Amino acid sequence: MIDISSLLHDPDFCTEYTIIDAAGGFVKGRYIGKQSREIVTGVVRPTTGDDLDLLPEADRLQGSMTFYVTALLARIDIKNRLYAKYNSRLYKIIHVDDFSDNGFYRFIGTLVEEVEDGQG
Repeated sequence: MIDISSLLHDPDFCTEYTIIDAAGGFVKGRYIGKQSREIVTGVVRPTTGDDLDLLPEADRLQGSMTFYVTALLARIDIKNRLYAKYNSRLYKIIHVDDFSDNGFYRFIGTLVEEVEDGQG
């Protein structure tokens, strides 16, 4: 695989977006949710046809974007429910590729809703 991590730092390709880790669990029969947010810099692009084949058919109907990031901080667990906020839109991450050996992660998200700047 080609190391594209240098492109993920190039200001011509990069933009800021927020990764939201919506972790939670049940404690004594009640669901306790907690969120952590991380503003990251990476590449965002529309999902290609080949990438759409990785998604369940029902999720292909909504708008989808592919997010690339070089590193995640320790507070983000890719096994949890993740969201990405980009351009006042909230995307549910439904496919994660851990290419950390090659210097990046790839997330594919489907559009959940449009949010105001103070929400989401």
